[in-house]
Amino acid sequence: AAAESYRKAADQGDAESQTQLGSMYHAGTGVAQNQTEALKWYRKAADQGYARAQYAVGMVYQRGSGVWPNSVEALKWYRKAADQGYAQAQYSVGSMYESGAGVERDSAEAYFWYSLASHSGVKHSITRRDEVAAELSPEQLSALKKRVSEWKPTLVPSAVP
Repeated sequence: AAAESYRKAADQGDAESQTQLGSMYHAGTGVAQNQTEALKWYRKAADQGYARAQYAVGMVYQRGSGVWPNSVEALKWYRKAADQGYAQAQYSVGSMYESGAGVERDSAEAYFWYSLASHSGVKHSITRRDEVAAELSPEQLSALKKRVSEWKPTLVPSAVP
């Protein structure tokens, strides 16, 4: 029943319903589990600029749920959501920069993204930020703190909040 009401709204282009339907297919909740369908619905919402769906697409590619794992593709989608201020995506971007997954390892970028995530209270982001900070010079940290304080999310006009 829930899947049908979400599908009706999703078919009409509602990004939140498309994301919810993607989650249902991903987990097999109320529908048969189907990772291809999950990604299809996540992408429909993500292509509209919906940050939660962009984050979900990133997770699909990072974990290899129904697709070959692809860190570069995961980072691309995490970054779209992170740029809009989606805190979990900011943490994921920081983690990928810290580990060098899909991108060249960069402690300064990891620090920046972990700092943004920490402002939204993402668990572990402060610990991770402080660990990568140990690899940075006082000058780098000063410049990064300024960059963090000046950061503003990208607004996507068609996106649902």
